[in-house]
Amino acid sequence: MTTMQKTAALYGWINRAIPDEQLDSFVDNLAARIASFDKPAIVAIKSIMNERATLPKNEHIMETQTLFFESLQWEGSRQRVKALLGKGLQQHSDVELNLGKYL
Repeated sequence: MTTMQKTAALYGWINRAIPDEQLDSFVDNLAARIASFDKPAIVAIKSIMNERATLPKNEHIMETQTLFFESLQWEGSRQRVKALLGKGLQQHSDVELNLGKYL
């Protein structure tokens, strides 16, 4: 990672920079992770993203938060969070440092 990329990551402008030779495998991995989620979760998130891909309106922020917390009650979400907590979520661990890999 270049110094500029590291600085951008520290400021939260990017969450990672991927070398060209690793991009295809990263995208394949990401697609597989997304496909592993329950279909209702994917449909809900895609709907919100399609509707609010621009800057959110103030009235949407609370509704989006409510929908997020409702999704945490879905059985698939509860199982996934329980498994992640068992692996070290919310602790200084590899799970926290590489959450995408564990999702």
